[in-house]
Amino acid sequence: MKLPKRKHNCALCKAPLAPSSYDGLWLHPESATCQVHVADHLGLSLDDQYGVDAEGIYTVAAEPADAPLGEGAFSAGVITTDGVAMVTLGNGPSAFVSVEAAAKALFEAAGLPYLGGSSGSYGWSSVSTFQKCPYLWKKTYGARDAALGGDLSEALEVGSIAHIFLAIHYSRWIDPAYPLTPEDARRYFMTASVTPTFVDKAWSLFDSYRVWHQEESAWMIPLAVEELAVDPRTGFSCRWDLVFKVEIAQPGILPGVYICNHKSAADNSFVTREQWKNDGQILGEINLYNALGYHRRFGPLRGACVNLLIKTQNPQFIRAWVMPPPAILRDHAKSLLYTTGQMRMAEATNCYPRMRAACVTRYRTLCQFHEHCAGGDVEREIEAP
Repeated sequence: MKLPKRKHNCALCKAPLAPSSYDGLWLHPESATCQVHVADHLGLSLDDQYGVDAEGIYTVAAEPADAPLGEGAFSAGVITTDGVAMVTLGNGPSAFVSVEAAAKALFEAAGLPYLGGSSGSYGWSSVSTFQKCPYLWKKTYGARDAALGGDLSEALEVGSIAHIFLAIHYSRWIDPAYPLTPEDARRYFMTASVTPTFVDKAWSLFDSYRVWHQEESAWMIPLAVEELAVDPRTGFSCRWDLVFKVEIAQPGILPGVYICNHKSAADNSFVTREQWKNDGQILGEINLYNALGYHRRFGPLRGACVNLLIKTQNPQFIRAWVMPPPAILRDHAKSLLYTTGQMRMAEATNCYPRMRAACVTRYRTLCQFHEHCAGGDVEREIEAP
């Protein structure tokens, strides 16, 4: 059967198009209501590339593109402490150093392994960032431009300092001769240009925690602090803030070995308390414990403990106990394999799409790269990591 010839019409005014002497180019009839002159086979205007004169169709010279704004143009930030605004512009020096930089210097000066840090390229922080936005993951875990680092986040910095205090606190439980104390760390941070208000808030939180949980020494046996676990077969990794053992049952706590994560939160809401039973980080850490055979080192795993430090005016301390069923753990393992496959594909193809649905965070703040993506370098090819 002979198929009818396809009619070509303007996509805007539906006027019929006439074929030209050039393949793929169609001529639009003169019209008082439509300004299209040259179109493609779908009827879409090509007037930004081609023009028409008495001699026929000619190529339009491309106008020079506006130079994109550099990333450094969006690196201005404001850090507020005690009512004083400290501003950094471009590549200028920051008024304060990050907790991570100061903490590394502290442990190096003491001749001790650093308690903390990233868990690796395929830890949950990395994987969850990729799930939100591949471009955010690329800028955060790839060739991150220091000028785009943004302001020092109070929530993250206070939480990081509290983590250091807790790590030293429990290290001294394991080894009473451990040479650092939380007080040593606090003094060092105050003299190392860490934002003073961040240090004060973290210390207040930790000191209250230490008093609130002073009875736990009667039933908790710390086994390891900041234990890094990496599966060499998959690259999956995590860092357990604390591994401890309970030998005698406590109210609501069964005997056994638990992996523990310290988490700081702004409020004592239902979500804060209940989100952990389906949290990707917790499920992944339990899977790694079992997959790597840590039961041969610490004993069979009973579950996970999420150690919540609530940063309200009067600090509150809650522990969420998570013991997920095997089916949930298997499902999460499959999800991680799928996501890490996408991550490797992005690296191989150098393609990191921006997920603009993630520009506003769950805390109703803008992503740290929002201004960069909204106004600068968006036309430039994304550089290789």
